[in-house]
Amino acid sequence: MAKEQGVSLATLQKAIALLQDEGWLVSRASVGVFVADNPPKDTPVASLDDLRQSLDKLRDELGLLQARVAKLESEKD
Repeated sequence: MAKEQGVSLATLQKAIALLQDEGWLVSRASVGVFVADNPPKDTPVASLDDLRQSLDKLRDELGLLQARVAKLESEKD
């Protein structure tokens, strides 16, 4: 999974441990780690539409940052 996602094994292990600590994943001895049947109660669950809107906003911001970096790099030349 680490190779598939392009991260180190340590990063993957930390992410899994964090998700387990937060209640998103459960470990079953001698079986594996699974997504919890019920999400943690104290964590709000965003709707798919909310996630799409957030992703669109992040893409827009990334585009603006890329343009600023390109402008700064062209000014150096």
